[in-house]
Amino acid sequence: MAASTAWECTVCAAILGSTTEFLNHDCTGALSPKLPLNNMVDLGPMAPCHENLPMEKAAEVTALNVLERWEDSHVKLLISCYKEYKYLFGKGKSTKKEIFGKIAYSFNKQAPNTLVTGEQCMRKWTKLETKFKEIEDHNSKSGNDKKSMKFHDMMVDCIGEKKNVKPEVIMKSTGEDVGSLSDNSTGGDETESSGKSVAKQRVKRKRRSHSSAAEMLAFLSSYSEQREKNDEEKLKLLKEMKEERNQFLGHLVHNMKKSKS
Repeated sequence: MAASTAWECTVCAAILGSTTEFLNHDCTGALSPKLPLNNMVDLGPMAPCHENLPMEKAAEVTALNVLERWEDSHVKLLISCYKEYKYLFGKGKSTKKEIFGKIAYSFNKQAPNTLVTGEQCMRKWTKLETKFKEIEDHNSKSGNDKKSMKFHDMMVDCIGEKKNVKPEVIMKSTGEDVGSLSDNSTGGDETESSGKSVAKQRVKRKRRSHSSAAEMLAFLSSYSEQREKNDEEKLKLLKEMKEERNQFLGHLVHNMKKSKS
């Protein structure tokens, strides 16, 4: 595996080639209030916010091997880390980016000589899941030969057979259905009854379709409200963190100037 030396901002997961780029990069992490550049000091990457490390630890800078190619061992570790945090998806308490940030942090703890970001994990997982769904869809269609993929058993163990994988149901046309029922029936009443049954099934499908649409609208409305609430909480937290960091940096600059004089 090829490797290069780089700096990681553990707040926004940006990978920079030098400390100068690090100090001037546009930090856009969920917990990354931007500071005026004239107040910044060469502190290196910030400590992971979810570890609640003291601000003094912010001066630590670490050179890591940036992951450039996903080996089999890396993919297996990613699946294992995803399984560890998959319960967070769908709860609305964390964004997808934040969850994959935790997955990346768990990955890096178990592979200490390798650096992978949340964005890298999210892209790789999306490819794995897409491929897995394609194979499951293919295998669910009657008459198809069974296909598999590398890590298929691990994916099944991790996320199981996806509920949104839609098996293809091969049905005859309505006319053929009614005709076959007519051939097997002994009277016109049974044929008419069968036709009504097919019509009722169509009505039920339409009702289920409308019901699903209503449920989706309700979910989107609830999700939007929760998102707004989360954004308000983040803004409040950002302001508090910005004040604390500005105070810390101010004291640090003052002490550095004092020590030089």
